[in-house]
Amino acid sequence: MVTKKKLKLSAGIAGTGWNFTSWMHKDMPADAGENLDFYIEQAKIAEDAKFETLFLFDVSHVGPGNIPHYLSMFDGVTIMSAIAMKTSRIGVSFTAATSYTDPYNIARQTLSLDKISKGWASLNAVTSNPGGMVNFSRGHLGKADQYPMQREFLEIVLGLWDTL
Repeated sequence: MVTKKKLKLSAGIAGTGWNFTSWMHKDMPADAGENLDFYIEQAKIAEDAKFETLFLFDVSHVGPGNIPHYLSMFDGVTIMSAIAMKTSRIGVSFTAATSYTDPYNIARQTLSLDKISKGWASLNAVTSNPGGMVNFSRGHLGKADQYPMQREFLEIVLGLWDTL
């Protein structure tokens, strides 16, 4: 018996996009980064095109040199929950910085999103760059510290999921 391989696609969803001028495109709503209907429309297009999941590009910091809409972007869990209420066959994935967030909060947010999406949620757990640490009242951690912290973080999150 031959097993057929299936290509799985993920669509990145990012409001106005990830450069300084994308908001100026004639087809881009000026408020795309804050427009819930725009995000839902993009999600439905991806769902109809048979994409497996949506991935929210996210940042954990704002500051000089950042793209201006970073500050007004929707929180990942919030926007993915709203999208999950309007879709039924596409996964929703949010990003969490393990360097800044407590495992209990992320475990709870992911489980809540999973319930709202009826089993279509996922988590993109990342370390982060130094820019974000200032926003969370923390000092700079190098990658040598962040990666062991991330492993411990994920062990705790998985343990919490197993108890609920």
